[in-house]
Amino acid sequence: MVAALVCGSLAAGSAAAAAEAGAAASGRGHRAVAAAPPILDCDPGGLTVGDQQIAARLDGTLRPGGAMATRITPYQVSCARMVVRTIKDLWQLEKHAAVIAITTAIVESHVQNLDGGTGSSVGVFQQTDIWGPREDRLDVERSTDLFIDAMLRMFPGGAWKNRPIGEVCQKVQRSAFPERYQPEATDAEKIVSALGIYPS
Repeated sequence: MVAALVCGSLAAGSAAAAAEAGAAASGRGHRAVAAAPPILDCDPGGLTVGDQQIAARLDGTLRPGGAMATRITPYQVSCARMVVRTIKDLWQLEKHAAVIAITTAIVESHVQNLDGGTGSSVGVFQQTDIWGPREDRLDVERSTDLFIDAMLRMFPGGAWKNRPIGEVCQKVQRSAFPERYQPEATDAEKIVSALGIYPS
């Protein structure tokens, strides 16, 4: 299992380095229109060997034309790992809940811990001030708690298990673009499975 290979931080694996690499790759041939928000670490311990291995295995396999544009970096894997670990270990919820959360993160932040966004939005889920203190929204574990708590309240009795993923994401997030979630569910499923946190 890949999870067993996750063994300590990589010295070169900072979110800043990942952000610079991503900006260089995505910005070629295009004029910058606005400064992107700073990208913060998702795991305080940094990236792991497992993050790099999973990214290498997934890179190029995600949906063409999707929000991830077929690519995923070790940094993005670390963000997904923190979200999924919180859902499984702290909330003890099944894999489907993790797929819902990662679907949301793909749409909202491309699975990055963004220190900025539209209005007061920040974090991997781009939560606004109404969700709670800024420091909580920028802490991936706490922001995941906020997301899951809202989902469970809005879908009592486990109703979220039987609704389309995009519908659940939209009810929690109240996005102006509800149609964006469902198409990303396939990539979210692929990412969650690759992490090896849930038994295959």
